[in-house]
Amino acid sequence: MKKQELEKEINALIERTFCTITNLYEGKDGKTRLSFPHHTHGVDKDKQRVSEQELRQLFIEELNRYADEKRLSLKYSIEVPTRMKYRFPKDGDPKVCEDGVSGRFDLTIWLDGKMVSIIEFKEGNATCNSYKKDLCKLMNEDEGEEDTLRYFVNILEDSNKKTVESIDGKFRDYIKGRKTIHLWILSMGIHRQRNRFVKQIVY
Repeated sequence: MKKQELEKEINALIERTFCTITNLYEGKDGKTRLSFPHHTHGVDKDKQRVSEQELRQLFIEELNRYADEKRLSLKYSIEVPTRMKYRFPKDGDPKVCEDGVSGRFDLTIWLDGKMVSIIEFKEGNATCNSYKKDLCKLMNEDEGEEDTLRYFVNILEDSNKKTVESIDGKFRDYIKGRKTIHLWILSMGIHRQRNRFVKQIVY
């Protein structure tokens, strides 16, 4: 499978995952056995939780269905240790460091024994430092191969124009053209804004 074809299929899987997770949240019958847990304390008590855990699980289910349909030898790994070690200071940018610690990738996809994609999942509009920790690993050429597709999938319960601008700005400030990263922003529109959309930005 060529890189362009794989990229197209992963993009389609992300969009299908978004449809599944929004339908599931709204209580519509779907093709998954996953059930959202509920918050038990605080202002969100009794509200369904939306997190990267559910997002990743539903993406894996879509990936499995796709691989079965196409009869592809796609495999995946979760919580994958990084090849390199990193230092993640509270203040300042994270960096590769020999005496640092190994990180983790949320998901990697393999085809015929080769890592073809690395995917990080995130919920909410995170802090700059939180994004930098993931991007430092994701952008490192020593992680994966030269042609490995690198994705960041960010789900939001709701959003507005400023939310997207905020996330986009944090990515641009850190990436600065150093590596191709596919950012997907998935806004579920389940609060006051009711702003539901899927947006892809390629850096």
